[in-house]
Amino acid sequence: MVTPVLPSIAVLSSPAFVLSFQVELPNLGGIACGGELTFDDVQVRVDAQGGVLLRGARAKMSSVTATGPHFSLRIPSIELEDVTATLAGGAIVEMRAEQAVASSLRIDAGGVAIEIATARADGGLRRAEDGGLRFGSASLEGIRVVLREPRRQGASTLSGSLMATFGNLIGEVLDRLEGHVGFQVVIGIDLPVLGRRKTTSNFQLPVISGTVEYALLERGLASIIDTAFDLELRDDTLILEKDLPLLPFDNVTTLVWKLNPTEVQVAKAGRVRFATLLRAEQPPGLPNDDLAKLLDFVSIDEIAIDLSVATAPVVLEWPGGGQIVWGSTLVPPLDTFTVRGNVMCKGDAEAVAAPTTIRAGLARAAILAEGVPLGGLETVVAGAELYELEVEATMLGFVPREVSIRAGQLKLAPRV
Repeated sequence: MVTPVLPSIAVLSSPAFVLSFQVELPNLGGIACGGELTFDDVQVRVDAQGGVLLRGARAKMSSVTATGPHFSLRIPSIELEDVTATLAGGAIVEMRAEQAVASSLRIDAGGVAIEIATARADGGLRRAEDGGLRFGSASLEGIRVVLREPRRQGASTLSGSLMATFGNLIGEVLDRLEGHVGFQVVIGIDLPVLGRRKTTSNFQLPVISGTVEYALLERGLASIIDTAFDLELRDDTLILEKDLPLLPFDNVTTLVWKLNPTEVQVAKAGRVRFATLLRAEQPPGLPNDDLAKLLDFVSIDEIAIDLSVATAPVVLEWPGGGQIVWGSTLVPPLDTFTVRGNVMCKGDAEAVAAPTTIRAGLARAAILAEGVPLGGLETVVAGAELYELEVEATMLGFVPREVSIRAGQLKLAPRV
C-alpha cells in the first residue's frame, strides 16, 4: 500500500471571507480590541500545520471596539488595502495593511468624550513583535474633545517629579513668549464712605521675552481701584497690597511673588516674568479679608491675547530618562496662539452669574518624546504635530463647566 504525499500548502480563492477577531496589545496598557473582518477577493493559503494566511487587495473591519483600564473605543468601520493576516488556532496572530482608514471614532474616558472624523495610517500598519504597533505615517482629522465638569475629573496622578518637569516645560515656553495681552476689567464695588461704584480698567500689555511691564498693571487700573491696591517691589519680593481709602490700619498684603536673583534684576527694570505671575502665594497668617463682601461683581471683558514662540525647540530632560522636545525645525513651539472672550463672577457667593465663553486657538504645535516611557505608547508614536487647534470653554464665574476642543489635524510621527 502506498501512502499519498499531501502538499504542504493549499491555495484557495474566495470572493469574500468573514471572521470575528480578538486582539490584545499588552504593551499598550493591556488594551484588548475585537470586531469583524471581511476580505474581498481573498486568497487563502493553508499550510500542513493548519496555519492560515489570508491576503486580499481590500478588507473591512466592522463594529470594532477596544477597551483599556480607563477608556473605551468604538469604530464603526476601518477600510484596509493590501492586507495580509496570519491565523493560528482560529485567532489572528499577525496582520499587516499598507493603508488603513477609520471613520467616526469615539473614545470615552470618564467625563471626557473624544470624537475623530477620520484616522489614517499608511506605509505598512502592523503589529510588532514587542506587542505594539508600527506604521509609516498616520494622521487624525476632525478631532473634537469634550470635558464636562473638568474640575471634577479628579486630582492629578502625576508624581511630583513629573509635575515639576511639566512646570519647567511651561516655564521655558512662557519665557520665550512674544506678543500682546489686552483685556478690560469692570468691577462693581461698595466702598466705605465712597459708596457703590462701578469702575472700568483697560489693560494693554506688550509681551517681550516672556515679560510684561508690571507698572502697566497699575496704570491700567481706574483711579478708585488704584487707591485700593498697590503693586510694588520690596527687596526680593513683589507684593500686592490692599489699602482701602479712608479706612485706617487697613494695609494688608494679599499676594506675594518670591523672586530669584535674576527675577529681581528683571523687576528692578520694571518688568515681571509671566512664569513668575503664575506662582503667586498668599502670605502666612493672612487675616480674614472683608474685601470680597464689598464686591458686587467682577467682569473681565474684551479679552484679546495674541502670543507666539518662534525660537528654537524647547528641550527638557524627563525624570527617569529621555527628553521632551516642544517644537521642531519646521514647527515653532507656539505658533499664533489667540484667546478671545469674557468671564464674569458675582461677589455674592450664592449668586449665579450668566454663562460666558472663552475661545482659544493655536495654528500649529509640535512635540517629540525621545526615550520617554508613556505607558506603552512610546512603542508606537515618537511625536506629533497639531494643526488648527480650537478650544471653547463655557464658564460659570471663573470656573469652566464644559470644555470643547477641536483640531483640524494631528499628524503622528512613527516610532522607528
